[in-house]
Amino acid sequence: MDKAIDDSERAEEPIDVVLDKSRGQGATWIYLMIFLRRWLRDDLFSAGLVTRTESLVDSARDPDTLMWKACWMLNMLPPWMMPEGFNWREHRNLTEHSLSNPVNGSTIVGYSATGDVARGGRKSVFAMDELAAFRKGDDYAAMNSTQHVTNCRFLVSTFLGDSGAYYDAATQDGDAVKVVLDWKENPTQNKNLYRIVGGNIRPEKGTAPAFDRSLQDYIRKQHNKLQKRGYKLGEAPRSPWYNNQCLRPGATPRGIAQELDRDPRGSVSKLFDNEILRSAESHTRPPEHRGRMVYDREAAVMRDPYCVDSEEGDLKLWFPIDLNGEPPQGSYVLGADISAGTAGEYSSNSVVCVTNKMTGEQVAEFASNSVIPGQFAYVCVALARWFHNGELIPEVNFAGNFTQVVVNELMYENIFHRRTEAVGSEEVTKKPGFWMTNDDIKLSLFENLQAGMGDGGFVPRSEMMIKECDEYEYKNGKIIHVGSTKTQDEGGKGKAHGDRVIAASLSWYRCSNVTSWADEEEDVEFAPDGSMAARLSVLDDELAISADPWEHTSLDVFQGLHTKYDEWR
Repeated sequence: MDKAIDDSERAEEPIDVVLDKSRGQGATWIYLMIFLRRWLRDDLFSAGLVTRTESLVDSARDPDTLMWKACWMLNMLPPWMMPEGFNWREHRNLTEHSLSNPVNGSTIVGYSATGDVARGGRKSVFAMDELAAFRKGDDYAAMNSTQHVTNCRFLVSTFLGDSGAYYDAATQDGDAVKVVLDWKENPTQNKNLYRIVGGNIRPEKGTAPAFDRSLQDYIRKQHNKLQKRGYKLGEAPRSPWYNNQCLRPGATPRGIAQELDRDPRGSVSKLFDNEILRSAESHTRPPEHRGRMVYDREAAVMRDPYCVDSEEGDLKLWFPIDLNGEPPQGSYVLGADISAGTAGEYSSNSVVCVTNKMTGEQVAEFASNSVIPGQFAYVCVALARWFHNGELIPEVNFAGNFTQVVVNELMYENIFHRRTEAVGSEEVTKKPGFWMTNDDIKLSLFENLQAGMGDGGFVPRSEMMIKECDEYEYKNGKIIHVGSTKTQDEGGKGKAHGDRVIAASLSWYRCSNVTSWADEEEDVEFAPDGSMAARLSVLDDELAISADPWEHTSLDVFQGLHTKYDEWR
């Protein structure tokens, strides 16, 4: 890395270094030390630090920021190594994220990822920190801008999917120098490195000739837990440290593959492990009640007899209704996936999954492809009130007027609000509902559900939900559900879209209290008026209510939709 800076300056030719690394190998500290050494020694050395957001560039108090780390290292130096006349107040500018050397004119400056990174300036070297985590589009914009500012760049990251500027740089042929920092070469992490050969534990070359019985027993116990969590135990090198990383709360096979194994696709084809699904299937059973849901369509409350038994009913209950007409006492979470409700052959379902937060057991499921979003809001609120004012967490990417009805018309308060993550904190926004920002968020939801089923935290009852889990695949960086495209059963069309999995994942997400990855706000806005997405949304709503609009929605909503549709026409 240090040599690349010299060679690029001497030859006046571009030399970029791609660091393909496992998580936690100290790459950030390495390049910061290189920069500080040159900042102290070289005349007019100039380095740029780029991160995905300004809050990660610099802070007076947050040790996760790059400039804080650089300043901390300077503070560790003895006074005689510091530049003569250096004054923290004068030569360290927190607002401009800069550090200047008064003796030789060297500088280190931090930037957030934009299309104007250091535009018009000149740098000896740039470090792009965790480039794979830059927002989509910002990564290429920052790369394009820095290309014309310096001849040397350090592209430092772990993989985060199989697309983006970092993925291209790390996997495509080019002139960049590629350096691998792998956990298997780290002496603090590769102790007792081994492989599984023919079902036996074989020490890797260079380690002890054999493992004693206690160590082998310990590793086998780890393996049993790993298999329950959905991990594949192939012949790739492993260590007890690596196994423990896999078993940490929130760890998933895809996350470990990307963060530690440097596998951009996360070694995923089927999203849900077959063994975990087979084990989960043993918990499924026929419902105690299945039938038509009985509720007040104006007040959104359940009414006696609550469920009229029917073989084709939309509501399934895995508990007996007590004498008071209520579910068992408990704390409940209702995950909801919302569809257009067009009732067509290929229409997806609107689904509610109700989970008992105390026991992790799925206790109810509602699924229908003929309920439009506005009316589905009444269904969800009626169920939520019935389940002792349970928390409602709907996925709202294509929700129509669902949240408006829940919040403004029915004034149901116990609804999930989106979170936004700042450095070291998490805040609740005023925006109701879960926003599926991208496929990575959806995949994390599914993996959290799989982990819950694997360790017994989540107890599924719906056999159809387990079948839909089995039909999810990960191809070319995208999550697809293949059930609806493969079914030969005409009656199955519209019933195999994986909606039950999304509803169950949302419900379990709130039960398991996972917050590190979920629903990171990215200033997402609904489709602007006049755009193709907005026009298609209006058309979908119009089609959904065209059969009998007066039965399904209010006059104001219906007239508003017609006005928008006429404007579009």
